[in-house]
Amino acid sequence: MSDQVETPYTQDETQVEISPLSNKLVEWLQEAGYRAKLAENNNRIYSGASGLNFVITNYDRSVQFYMGMSIGDSGIREIDCNRYNREWRFVKTYLDADGDLCVEMDCFIDDNDIYKNVFLSSLALWDASLGRVKSWVASFGSDRSKD
Repeated sequence: MSDQVETPYTQDETQVEISPLSNKLVEWLQEAGYRAKLAENNNRIYSGASGLNFVITNYDRSVQFYMGMSIGDSGIREIDCNRYNREWRFVKTYLDADGDLCVEMDCFIDDNDIYKNVFLSSLALWDASLGRVKSWVASFGSDRSKD
């Protein structure tokens, strides 16, 4: 139930110029104690929190945090994701075409020091959100009504 899946976003895999902001995000992640690996051919950063791997994609004035996991036959349905989205507004959950659970959060960012605090606050919220998602997924293993 915890097999992680790769991001569904298929950014062009040809060599692209790495944004200076991507390098700065790696630096900020590492300063905060997170592992961070910048992909060689695009502006994706691979990291992890709350026992889950995730990807940060830099879109030059915003970043998207993304995590996907296989949930097998957990019983989580789209209606459950919708309910979760209503109750926890900072991240969006949905099921992809393969039935994997996807979690996303967006953040406006720039490469100056003012935005470092914005990014680190967003990172803390993302980390807490992943912990909450893990607990939520685990709750479907218990014997309870799911409407």
